[in-house]
Amino acid sequence: MPGMTGAQLAEEARLKQPDLPVIFASGYAETSALESALDGNVHILRKPFRLDELQSMIAKALRRG
Repeated sequence: MPGMTGAQLAEEARLKQPDLPVIFASGYAETSALESALDGNVHILRKPFRLDELQSMIAKALRRG
């Protein structure tokens, strides 16, 4: 995704498919920019994470999306 952030990519994808579940995996402490980029309708998984946490987040995103 040269030239754009993950939040910008998610916004572009949501233009084509508004109900697309989005999960951000981030090691940064400040993730409010990600949340505000998509009106808070995102899932954020903080690094480092365990495989079971990823599995749980995917299941949560799919239930909601």
